[in-house]
Amino acid sequence: MRMTSPLVPQFANADDFNRSLVNETLSAFIAAVPSGEAPAAFLDAAEKWRDRHTFTTAKHLNDLLPPGLPTPASDVWLAVLSWGRQQWPGADNVSKAVPAAAYFSGPVEEGAAWIERHRFPGIWALEETTFWEFTHASRRTAIGVFDPARVSKDQEAGLRTAADKLKDDFVFGVLDGVALQEELVDFSIAKGTLPRVLVTEDDFEYWIEDVELLRVDNVEEDLRALLGGAPLLRQSRGLFPRMFYYKREAIRFGKQRLEYAKKGPAEALTAGTSVVAALCLIGTACWCLVSCCRILLGEDPDFMDPPGRIKRD
Repeated sequence: MRMTSPLVPQFANADDFNRSLVNETLSAFIAAVPSGEAPAAFLDAAEKWRDRHTFTTAKHLNDLLPPGLPTPASDVWLAVLSWGRQQWPGADNVSKAVPAAAYFSGPVEEGAAWIERHRFPGIWALEETTFWEFTHASRRTAIGVFDPARVSKDQEAGLRTAADKLKDDFVFGVLDGVALQEELVDFSIAKGTLPRVLVTEDDFEYWIEDVELLRVDNVEEDLRALLGGAPLLRQSRGLFPRMFYYKREAIRFGKQRLEYAKKGPAEALTAGTSVVAALCLIGTACWCLVSCCRILLGEDPDFMDPPGRIKRD
């Protein structure tokens, strides 16, 4: 239906616009065209993204924007709109989230590029239907991972402030870390460590998480540090990035045990025992790995001979 419908459908008013898009998964774009003729850049973007987004025009943006949004300036000619059901409600999971919008007043010929970079305004409540598109939008993403029942007002305020100030550097979203706890283990995020921040780059080719240096309670400062080149580990699905991850975790474990050992003799003994146990476990795993490799790659005739075969000198 989308691909056979008009490229730029028209709507009588904001209520008609909202009713027609009640089942939309992604945001919509509105161009103000007092003359009634849509710019070529807007039509090009509509052709490219019509399978995912709705594009429409109006004489004035306010004709279609829902109430409660900031009034666009007089020179704004393009807007992207995300409905409340797509937005994160914050610490209050009972009330409905409000819509979010972003406005563009630049040159008309730059409209298509702006549309591609602003497909996710506000802070998205990410679900299975939107997660892939969100993380593959050619933008660096910052995702808060929360237990929905344990989000504080301060955490919400910090994330909203970061989203407002860093919207040109990241697109922001939130995941339910309880409902998706099994999937998040693959990205080194466990339920017991919530809340967390997950950053993705290069259409999810890489991701960044750090329980100590990328924190919800300090999200704006930590994201700015990341942009400034802070040495956070970029992970991927390859072997070597995974090895660096385990190296980082081993160093972190050692530092934690050292701090614990400073509390007293009993704590020092406990910390020493845990470190020795960890080293033994790692050594055993390495020995098993080496042994398996020797067996698989070895050429021992006794091993290669089938059972029952008689060896001859």
